[in-house]
Amino acid sequence: MTPSRGRIRSPSRRREGITLVEACALTCVGGIVLAVAVPTFSRHLRISKTAEAAEQLAALHRGTAAYYARGHADSDGHTHIRCLPEAAGPTPAEPSRWPQRIDFAAPNTPGAGTWRAIGFAPEEPTRYRYSVLPEEPGCGLDAAGHAHRVTFAAEGDLDGDRVLSRFERRATAKDGELVPAGVLIAAERME
Repeated sequence: MTPSRGRIRSPSRRREGITLVEACALTCVGGIVLAVAVPTFSRHLRISKTAEAAEQLAALHRGTAAYYARGHADSDGHTHIRCLPEAAGPTPAEPSRWPQRIDFAAPNTPGAGTWRAIGFAPEEPTRYRYSVLPEEPGCGLDAAGHAHRVTFAAEGDLDGDRVLSRFERRATAKDGELVPAGVLIAAERME
């Protein structure tokens, strides 16, 4: 038997690289993965940025409700049961695109007395500036005979374009309690 003429292929020889069809298939698979992952990641990022505002506004409400329910004495020694704190904020004066630590109780912080009185001191760095805005601060409010409202606000520049997202929660002081009034309001949620 004579050996066949021509090239003999070695079974151990491998080919290097990928074919055009394989490259196209990989590109398509990668595109599909990105098309699904990027919107999901973006949505998760937006939700995490706005969740801070909702949580801290709820904390502001709880602290102000506890302050409203406590007994307070005036300069004559008379105890008034129901008092709303003075307005405070916006603290800090300018929000940051990146989370920052703020000492709300520091003497040079705008509204520090109110922040201390209601016990508001976020443990985590914040990207928002916060405000407490009572319609009528002070004590003895029940004598007026009508409901008193308080607005809690959080404003933040969430995407660095200098347009602030604003979140508000409102409460009504009536009949000895500070109760939520309505739902969380969001303006320019992600500008």
